[in-house]
Amino acid sequence: MIVTDMLALAAKTETHVTLDKHITGSGRSRLDFTTIMRSHVNEIESTWVYFSGPGGFMDVGEQVCIDLKSSRNKTAMATKSRSQLLEWYCARWDV
Repeated sequence: MIVTDMLALAAKTETHVTLDKHITGSGRSRLDFTTIMRSHVNEIESTWVYFSGPGGFMDVGEQVCIDLKSSRNKTAMATKSRSQLLEWYCARWDV
């Protein structure tokens, strides 16, 4: 499925989809996964995250998701509300 298909499907199903891309390499900055995730993930909406790359990137991304999920659960317990779902899928290159 190409990006335009995903965006069209999101519009048709009235779902919110956000796509971010970041190109790395010589002379380019590394992706700050925590900042990107915190800018898109909030305590209100259920969220599904997909990321792909080499092992080190996947390890960082997965840890950020684990930390955010833990934070959501703590907030829900403190406010006696229901924690919103946070799930993720890591497409590892080094499998």
